[in-house]
Amino acid sequence: MKTLLKIVGILLALIVIAGIVLYALAPSEFQVVKSRKFAGVSRDVAYPYISNLQKFDQWNPFRDADPNAKFWYGGVQGSVGDTAFWEGNDSLGVGYQTITSLNSDSVGISLVFTSPWQSKSDVWFTIQGDSTQTEITWGYHAKESFPNNIFMWLIGMEETLGKEYEAGFEKLQPILTAEQANASTLQQ
Repeated sequence: MKTLLKIVGILLALIVIAGIVLYALAPSEFQVVKSRKFAGVSRDVAYPYISNLQKFDQWNPFRDADPNAKFWYGGVQGSVGDTAFWEGNDSLGVGYQTITSLNSDSVGISLVFTSPWQSKSDVWFTIQGDSTQTEITWGYHAKESFPNNIFMWLIGMEETLGKEYEAGFEKLQPILTAEQANASTLQQ
């Protein structure tokens, strides 16, 4: 019996030590920034796809996590207060995002998850370009407290999110190409 208690005590001590080590190693802030250049796409054609959440949802890679999710919108499209809401499975979660700032070269968004976890983070887009090429940058910044920071660190949040951003840009490319072709046809 004493041996069993010693083993349990040692295991508990190791768990506490592992928790302390993880707490010390895991960052409390996470940031992901990805950019993509879209050749042959004008800035004017691309901008609505980052400044209007309904248009953003046409290429939002996170929607793929739950094809049965419910989505709805509030606020005025393409303006501060434009909000997208969703209710999905545990992979997608429940939450909303709201445009908090908007100008000619950037869009700021507040991203909130309410279930199955709670978090709030900042997302932004910047756009640069002219009539022949556009570069869009997609960024994410979050401050997470214990134990969420350990979870996000262990799952490789920065790498995982970066892959999703790249997938989103892949979905955006044909949309922008088609939209640019339509705009060019209308100008002729």
